[in-house]
Amino acid sequence: MSFKIDFLKIKILKSDNKPTEMYLILQQEAAEKFSLFDDINNQDAILVAPFYDVEILGDIDRTAFTPKPQVNIVFTKFTLLNKPLIDLPHYQQFRDFIIFGFNQWKPNIFAIYKKIFSYDQFKKINHQLKVNSLKPTQLNFNQWLGLFSIYQKFTPDTKKRLVSGFEKTHSSH
Repeated sequence: MSFKIDFLKIKILKSDNKPTEMYLILQQEAAEKFSLFDDINNQDAILVAPFYDVEILGDIDRTAFTPKPQVNIVFTKFTLLNKPLIDLPHYQQFRDFIIFGFNQWKPNIFAIYKKIFSYDQFKKINHQLKVNSLKPTQLNFNQWLGLFSIYQKFTPDTKKRLVSGFEKTHSSH
């Protein structure tokens, strides 16, 4: 992943003073990583979504560059939401929770968070959010927000320690 993408993910998202709009020229694949979709999402899109609406505005002709890139290039707009969907003081906890979920080698959300939520909690979670048999990529952003909200409110600190700092020990991001 390029320096510029890492800068966006680390510096901009954790900043107290986020830009209200950013227009970026990105490789199409990178731009899509930050865009939310109805059917499949990735870790980066879920981590950006609490703060920014991401929109691919259009394609840019590769011949406009020298040398001509071998990848599709798009013009992308990031618009800061009027009110963040995650309060900044809770963002690191949200980040750890999401990264934990996406970096387990388990078949579904139930198996991934089995040590975090009790069986009774998961019955209630599944009734409310319908996530038990889904993989992390199959959850939409609202399901992730709901799952995180339940985690924040009802998970004891002893279990939260399993997730806290997970990024530092298991991720290269």
